[in-house]
Amino acid sequence: MRALTSTFSAEWSRLFRSRSTWFAGIAISVVAFLRVSAVHVTERAAWAQQLQRALLQGNEPPDAPPISNAFGPWVDGLRAGIALGVILLIVHGARSLATDDERGIARIQLTRGASRSSLVLVRGALGFVLVPLLVLLSGLGALFAATLFFRFEALVQEGYELASLDLLFEESRIAILAALPPLIASHSFAIMISARARSSALALVLALVVLLGFDLFKEVLGESQYWLFAAYTPSFVDHSCLKEMSGIARGFFDSGYTDALIRMNFTLPLAQAALFIVIALLLYRRRPL
Repeated sequence: MRALTSTFSAEWSRLFRSRSTWFAGIAISVVAFLRVSAVHVTERAAWAQQLQRALLQGNEPPDAPPISNAFGPWVDGLRAGIALGVILLIVHGARSLATDDERGIARIQLTRGASRSSLVLVRGALGFVLVPLLVLLSGLGALFAATLFFRFEALVQEGYELASLDLLFEESRIAILAALPPLIASHSFAIMISARARSSALALVLALVVLLGFDLFKEVLGESQYWLFAAYTPSFVDHSCLKEMSGIARGFFDSGYTDALIRMNFTLPLAQAALFIVIALLLYRRRPL
C-alpha cells in the first residue's frame, strides 16, 4: 500500500509540474469560453444584418434582441471543452506506460520498490482526478462567457414556462455527472493500449484510431452503440447526455435520455473501465522492460 501511495504521489507531482499539463488546462477553458462567445457573436451578427437591411430599405430599424437564455450556450461550451479534454485524456493514457518504458523510468521505479501492478493502478487512479478537473475547467470557462453574454433563467417560449430555473440546473447537474464515467473509461482504454503497445507513438495512434473511428461508425450500430462506453462520451459526433441537455435547454421536446439509458450511462462505462485496467495489469506483467 505504501508503494502504491508513493508511486501515485510521484506521478501526480510529475504531471502537476509539467508545462504541457498547465497548457492543456488553459486550452480546455479557452475553447469552452470561445464556443459560448461564438453563439453570442452569431446572434449579434444576425441582428446586425437585419439592421443593415432595414436601413438600406428605409424601414424603421429593429430593436436589439433581448439577452438570450444562458443554458444552451453554456452547455455547448462545456461540451466543446470536454471534447478537447477527451483527446488529451487519450493522449495521456496512451503515452503513460509506453513512454515510461521507452525512457527507462519504469525500470527505475521498479528498483525503488514499485511493482508493475502499482504502475498500472496509479495510472488508472489518475483518471479519477484528471476527469473531474477537466470537466471543472471546461465548465468554468463556459460559465464565465455565459454569464458575460447571456442570462440564466427559466425556459419560456411564447409566454409559457417550459422548464423552471431549478429544473434546468438539476438537468444540467445530471448531464455533467453523466459525462464523468465515459471519460474515465476512455482514459482506462488508452492505458490498456499503452500496456501492450511497443512504443508510445503506436499506442497513441491505436487509441485514437479506435475511439475516433467509433465516432464515425456509431450511427451504423444504432441503439446497440449504447452498450459501449464511447457512445456516452462528449465528442464531435455527439450522442452524450450533455448533447441531449443542449436540446432540453432550447425547448426541444424529443431531447433527453430515458431512465434506462441514464442507468446504463452511469454503470456500463465504469464496469468497462475496470475491465480495461484488469486487462492492462495482465498485459503489463508480461511486458519486457
